[in-house]
Amino acid sequence: MRHEHNLLHDAGHEVVLDQISNDDITSPFDRVRTAYAISGSQAQYQRVLQMCRTLRPDIVHIHNFFPRLTPAAHVAAARSGAAVVQSLHNYRLLCASALLMRGGKICEECLGPSRLPAIRHKCYRGSYLGSLAVNRMIGAATDNPEWIRSVDRFIALTEFGKTLFVKGGLPEENLFVKPNFLPHCPVPTVPKDARDMGYVFIGRLSQEKGIARLIAAWNKMPHHPLNIIGNGPEAEWCAAHAAPHIRLHGALPYAQTQEILGRARALLFPSKWYEGCPMILLEALAKGTPVLASNIGVAGELLPQEFATFSFNPLKGEALANAVLQFEAMDWSRLSHAARAQFDARFTAAQNLELMMHCYEAALACKQAKAAHS
Repeated sequence: MRHEHNLLHDAGHEVVLDQISNDDITSPFDRVRTAYAISGSQAQYQRVLQMCRTLRPDIVHIHNFFPRLTPAAHVAAARSGAAVVQSLHNYRLLCASALLMRGGKICEECLGPSRLPAIRHKCYRGSYLGSLAVNRMIGAATDNPEWIRSVDRFIALTEFGKTLFVKGGLPEENLFVKPNFLPHCPVPTVPKDARDMGYVFIGRLSQEKGIARLIAAWNKMPHHPLNIIGNGPEAEWCAAHAAPHIRLHGALPYAQTQEILGRARALLFPSKWYEGCPMILLEALAKGTPVLASNIGVAGELLPQEFATFSFNPLKGEALANAVLQFEAMDWSRLSHAARAQFDARFTAAQNLELMMHCYEAALACKQAKAAHS
């Protein structure tokens, strides 16, 4: 959101950033009050309506409205006369957990006619009541014709994600695909002879990221050093089970992480869930760092076609080792060039600004067409 705000501002557009924090949801009473209002907060409706009447924006672009802003914000913005755009950063509108994953496996049960499985399986933080509350919010949006009409364009981050949202009930004609981008211009890539950091994993140390299977597989590859950067709920398990040639750095500052990424032979991306549009993939491409990626979800759409040769199934024990063998047999410099070319072709700030303008123009045209037929 911050990157898009700055991009629009620097391009000469007048942008007002409105943020509402979830940090003050601390007491049991706060949580009950939030859960009660989650399907449509009248307070937020009035606040957004008044703000729009005062500022009179052409477009209201909403990012994360869970749990405080609620679907009432879209209705208020639409009734004020603004065109409304909603970015879909995760799968919360389809799934109580926002991951489309349960028990370590992909789950699309709630894309069908009923969302009751989310309550039965306590998909939101292991809570029946929490899952019920989130389901109420999802229903207040996707099952509500007025809410659907209120949003003039939804932004999906990938074509893969768009397909899922259509399957979940959003109108295909109102879905616009715009990936993430890097706000800065990358420096020239580091050549092969300066790539002294071996393989690298950068991300959250958690089940859905595939870190446990990565370590189990890499323990059997002692000739390939691996640097792991990040923290998370499986950090202690990683420390207890990683072989000596695997170095766990913990969380590092962004600049240091980027330096290591730029000096890595390849990035490992063993994610077990669909993902949205991971920034780490764009950062690797910008650095000219090849990526060995999971064949689950969005990675194949974001990475160069050349990388498909060594994509792998993260759920199969020997798949990663086989992918490494295939990768090592290929021309590294050609792969590095393909990575940077992919970034330059798709993920720069200038390209993203152009896509954003197309999306906004489509949203305004949609809003005007609705007004003409009302």
